[in-house]
Amino acid sequence: MRHLQPKQKSQAEKRIREIGLHVRAQRQALGWSQAALAERADWSRSRLIELENGKPIKGVSFGKLLDLLGILGLDVVLAGQSQVHAPHGPDELAAHRRNAIRVSGHTQLHLPALK
Repeated sequence: MRHLQPKQKSQAEKRIREIGLHVRAQRQALGWSQAALAERADWSRSRLIELENGKPIKGVSFGKLLDLLGILGLDVVLAGQSQVHAPHGPDELAAHRRNAIRVSGHTQLHLPALK
């Protein structure tokens, strides 16, 4: 009898979970209820709960997600390494980090490159 291994979570599923945890932590740090944040962001409370629990949020555009993060004062920093050339040494790494895409806000949510 073979034992089935639990399905490995995809990188996207891991990222959604990470974002959801940041959203919940920031919302709680601000003292906001889920209902209050959902109203400010024009989201349904059930969708917000799904996000905070790391579930896929179907029907929510990337723009809507960025709006929600902005309301919370969160930044998204997208960083990756070129497939042709990876930074070597502290000077190249610093230049690479300066070229990361930043979305306005106060707290940074770092999403490193997928592997």
